[in-house]
Amino acid sequence: MIKCPFCHTPHVDNTLFCSECGTYLLEDDKRGTDPLGTGEIGWVGDSTEDSDAQSRFQGTGPLSIRLNIGEHKREVEVSLNKAIHMGRLDPASDVFPEI
Repeated sequence: MIKCPFCHTPHVDNTLFCSECGTYLLEDDKRGTDPLGTGEIGWVGDSTEDSDAQSRFQGTGPLSIRLNIGEHKREVEVSLNKAIHMGRLDPASDVFPEI
């Protein structure tokens, strides 16, 4: 058995991620992520559209992000002026995410 170094949840050997907090458990592996070059980023939208939208909505309130969730594209708009928790509902562990 191994224990998560962050939340101390026990897991069977060779578990990659903690099921409670998401911490990477194979620290001896020392895997890193290669940096992503700016040319590889898939920007969405046309830059002229973006500048028009920015000037149109600038100063009208807190920034927000709009999420389209699932195959039915349920739309949720979340303000970015506070922390939000995304994940699955787990009443047994007292986890109640906003999204």
